[in-house]
Amino acid sequence: MEFDAGTNFTNTSEVFTLSVPETLMIFLYGIICFVAIVGNGCVCYLVFSKRHMRTVTNFFIASLAISDMLMAIVCIPFTFVASLLGHWPYGHAFCPALTYIQAVVVFLSAYTMLAISIERYMAINHPFLRRLSKKKSVWVIFLCWILSFLTPLPTAITSRVIPYTDAEDNSTTLYCSEDWSANSDRFSYTLTIMVLQYFIPLLVLIYTYSRIVHIVWLKDVSNCEDASEGDPRKKVCRNYVLRFISFSVIVLSRKQR
Repeated sequence: MEFDAGTNFTNTSEVFTLSVPETLMIFLYGIICFVAIVGNGCVCYLVFSKRHMRTVTNFFIASLAISDMLMAIVCIPFTFVASLLGHWPYGHAFCPALTYIQAVVVFLSAYTMLAISIERYMAINHPFLRRLSKKKSVWVIFLCWILSFLTPLPTAITSRVIPYTDAEDNSTTLYCSEDWSANSDRFSYTLTIMVLQYFIPLLVLIYTYSRIVHIVWLKDVSNCEDASEGDPRKKVCRNYVLRFISFSVIVLSRKQR
């Protein structure tokens, strides 16, 4: 995770003005954050306030909604402002905190979607096995949160504000980045994070969702009451394909390394 921006400390009285594209970006980011907070907040409210909505899958979805709200409340605004201002304005303490929270949120999304795919796979492909109970699903969600906080701990330890002085114009650039003693350590950690955060969940989702789609497609729907409205298998398959695409795009786009 790296925030790279420059500022000239000798010109502190300069008035900061916004261009039209920057103003438009502020508006769009504001809309995105607002919709994410309100939408995911409504999801959490429905799941926790309505008894009939308290299902295993909805518990996982609520956990996913909380991670999305954390991204919209903490990560997106501060990162965007730092990029917009052209320097790191939050001080030394907030640098490791923000980079760590961002990593935690991405891991939480990946682990939660991984848990959802496994739960759905077990329910559909092995219907005679004992289903995951609500109590056990809460423990699984708790484990996802614990792992999400533990896995990126090196990010919090190594992230710091690093000043860089340009000898030509005597300007100082502030970096909020991971400061590793060796490039090989940085590469190893980045590769490990990429595998745990993206490739392993992606491979699991490919297997579980492909098996679910295969089982659903083999079902006989000729006597189905909803057959007149179209093949229900297509709706189910489309749903799981969209879930897979969502994970592939969203988690990778959240990755800031």
